[in-house]
Amino acid sequence: MPRKIAIGSTDGVNIDTHFGKTEVFHIYEIPGDGEAGEPVLVEKRVVRQKTADACSHADIGGIIEKLGDTEAVLVSHIGNHAAGLLAAEGITSVAVSCSVERAVKRYAKRGRLLQPSVPEHDDEYSPKREDCPMRAMKQNILSLDA
Repeated sequence: MPRKIAIGSTDGVNIDTHFGKTEVFHIYEIPGDGEAGEPVLVEKRVVRQKTADACSHADIGGIIEKLGDTEAVLVSHIGNHAAGLLAAEGITSVAVSCSVERAVKRYAKRGRLLQPSVPEHDDEYSPKREDCPMRAMKQNILSLDA
């Protein structure tokens, strides 16, 4: 069964947006394990309206709800709060700086996580806390260049 990933990009070419500032996510369908095929852009999903204001913590919940059918979110940057909330919903967050094409192909090739976002800040979702849903992600870190 195909899987979906969400890519934060302003132009569809480069992963160049911070999770909380992304207005439109490019949704790609990735072939499931053992399935033939290439990743396909299936949708450009609007998650927030154009605004100069930064996204509040309350807004993040709405964005995550709109991405609930994806298994991973690839963006250029993501904060602890958003990464923790995504992880709690079973969605992997990945901070990368490369082209959309490269990231999608690498993700499809491996069929799993490229490099999870594990923020270093010590707040309510810090990996230093025992109850942080992101702690387990440290075990799965893979390099994008591997």
